[in-house]
Amino acid sequence: GWNQSAALAHSQHNSSIRPGNEAAYYPGTNGKIAIVVHGFMASPEEMGPIVNDLRNAGYAVLAPLLYGFGGTANMANQALLADWQNTILDAMLAVNCYSGVHLVGFSLGAGLLLDFVLNTTSLKEYKESINFTHKIESLTLLSPYVSVPVPGSHVLVNLLNLFTNEIDVDRFSSMADAQAIINNPNTY
Repeated sequence: GWNQSAALAHSQHNSSIRPGNEAAYYPGTNGKIAIVVHGFMASPEEMGPIVNDLRNAGYAVLAPLLYGFGGTANMANQALLADWQNTILDAMLAVNCYSGVHLVGFSLGAGLLLDFVLNTTSLKEYKESINFTHKIESLTLLSPYVSVPVPGSHVLVNLLNLFTNEIDVDRFSSMADAQAIINNPNTY
């Protein structure tokens, strides 16, 4: 059945996680499940509208908290890529009892899900080989954070860095993303 302890294990990584930023599991009614993964410096709460739409459609939803997030910037600075990859693996193992899973990720969460699908579809180190390939029914990537090497791109990046080495606080605070943080600082 549902392995709640594995799914929520990374939520317990630090006692400074802010209330409301924890991993979440919502039971469904249609026998389907979606894993919904938030972006960088955020928490499952960021994915609230998508989670609500999936729940209204009858899906069970698992919204893991990526290791290091949900609390302070100091916590996030201690997290490694392997920690985030393990969060995705734990979520997939937790929903192994379902015949299929839908994956939805935003930004960093989308990149991590894509990495999982491309690089971790089977686990030979377990007593019984677990193959996730047949379990993934869909993969939805929202503004995925990926790095695509383009010849010569480093020249443009270096040139842009000459002009972007300071932040205009007035301009920054008027941006929609900044307003979301300012209006609800507990989300990030």
